[in-house]
Amino acid sequence: MSEDQFRDRIHELLKRNLANYTVKRGENLLYKILIDANGQPQPSDLASPKRGQLAFQTDILIKNKNKVPLVVIELKSGGFSTHDVLNLF
Repeated sequence: MSEDQFRDRIHELLKRNLANYTVKRGENLLYKILIDANGQPQPSDLASPKRGQLAFQTDILIKNKNKVPLVVIELKSGGFSTHDVLNLF
């Protein structure tokens, strides 16, 4: 089974069993918000974070009814590499 197939199966299982939560695949999540010298937030569009612009793409993201991120799941198949571990930090 590929990592994508595994992710899809886990996503469907969680979605079915966590009816009071939003369970998304491939959602982008901000990890940092900066305020520039003019008092403007960076990235400028906080509602639509983009990977590589102070956001990372999640495998599975669980949010509550208020759209607050609660759990991020990163899936790996076939083992870890040092590159995978370093990307977590």
